[in-house]
Amino acid sequence: MIFIVDRSGSMSGSKMDITKQALQLFIKSIPSDDSYFQILSFGSNYKTLTTDLKEPLIYDQENLDLATAKISKFSASMGGTEIFNPLKAAINMQPPLAGDDG
Repeated sequence: MIFIVDRSGSMSGSKMDITKQALQLFIKSIPSDDSYFQILSFGSNYKTLTTDLKEPLIYDQENLDLATAKISKFSASMGGTEIFNPLKAAINMQPPLAGDDG
């Protein structure tokens, strides 16, 4: 599952609070059977949960903890609303191949 989250300035206040609550719920509801996930947050640019990794993360406790910690710090501080590049990145994102250590 790939989540795309608007963190542009227009999301400030209660919009961002509700978005963070919903995203925390969605992340914790992913089926754990060999699932992958990633969060792309965007404004004028975009970021993944781990800036050095542009592919989905395996759904395990370590990555769940990483995601919930990062989501709790999300703010509407990423400038304007430029969604094209994160959508393009999400479409091209593939889970790592089995046995691929990087």
